[in-house]
Amino acid sequence: MFLFMDSAEHFAPDGTDVVDESELLADEPVQENTDTAGESEDSRSGQRTSATLSKSLVRRIVVKATELTDAPAAQRALLAHLLGTADSVPELTAAVFTAGRSFTTSAMDLRSIGDADPMEAGVAALSLPKPRLKAVWALLVVLHQVKGTPPTADAKAALAVAKAVHAMPKESQSDLDTALALARRS
Repeated sequence: MFLFMDSAEHFAPDGTDVVDESELLADEPVQENTDTAGESEDSRSGQRTSATLSKSLVRRIVVKATELTDAPAAQRALLAHLLGTADSVPELTAAVFTAGRSFTTSAMDLRSIGDADPMEAGVAALSLPKPRLKAVWALLVVLHQVKGTPPTADAKAALAVAKAVHAMPKESQSDLDTALALARRS
């Protein structure tokens, strides 16, 4: 039923599998600050080292900023919600390159509820911890599928979430897919 892409994967523009967090900074040469000549190793341990950025990392950042600039405002707002940052190109670009993978939890929870049989979707939603159910509700608010706050009773909130997820139009699913694709570091 749902077409969501796996946001844990990152692909290059040519479709090849590329970047994860460890690879992101792996090609960045670190240039140590040499102002501490003559000092012992113990006295230098608390000092910072400066790092220079590689051309490939700078290029990826510029490409991502351009993609975010060209993206529709609604998809940028959705991405900003997922990343927990301001809806501005500089903030979104920085968040994309520094966020862990936990920002996709609410989207993946929404997917699991959507993939459940409609008769069991309420149970799937109710099985989520309360904070995660609230995060799915907040995502549904951003997707314009529900309004306001969730019902206070856990069972009613879970049923409302399940109903909203299963009634979600393909356009909203596509917007979420696009926002998750924008979060890729390629």
